[in-house]
Amino acid sequence: MQIDTLEKLFIEHRDAMLVYLKVHVKSHDLAEDLLQDIYLKIYVSNKTALDIDQPASYLFSIARNMVIDYWRKVAVDKRVQEEFWNNMEKERTIQEFPFLQHDKNILLNEINQILTDQQKIIFSLNRNDGFSYNEIAEQLHLSRSTVKNHMVSALKKIRTHMLENKLYPAILIFLSSLL
Repeated sequence: MQIDTLEKLFIEHRDAMLVYLKVHVKSHDLAEDLLQDIYLKIYVSNKTALDIDQPASYLFSIARNMVIDYWRKVAVDKRVQEEFWNNMEKERTIQEFPFLQHDKNILLNEINQILTDQQKIIFSLNRNDGFSYNEIAEQLHLSRSTVKNHMVSALKKIRTHMLENKLYPAILIFLSSLL
């Protein structure tokens, strides 16, 4: 079977490009996004594999350029830098202590059962996604003080639940995963 379109070539090299992107941007989700951008770029280009001397090299050049563009953007975007380092720390922790992720998931399930829906949303936006109280208030159309009150209440419920259930080691695991 002769490959005559970059689209077919893209499909053949998709997995290899995904691995390349994950290695260079350190995030599976971001690598998937960049891979989608590569696909869109070749789809719009109207070029075929026959128009290019080395089509596979062409695809990986696009991938390399996407990585370079991403890191240029990161150099000026503080939030992306923080997300990168948080992802690196989470990956390191999960690789070195896989049981911590399991314990954290159990704790998060317990926490979800004791918090109100609004507290769950605010807690997740703050602790998981890194949004400030002001950003959360803006997103949810609430006042900053309402967001703060929900967080204080959620943290108090969590602390009380863990202390009542003698989850002292779990407290340490949970707190370390939030830092």
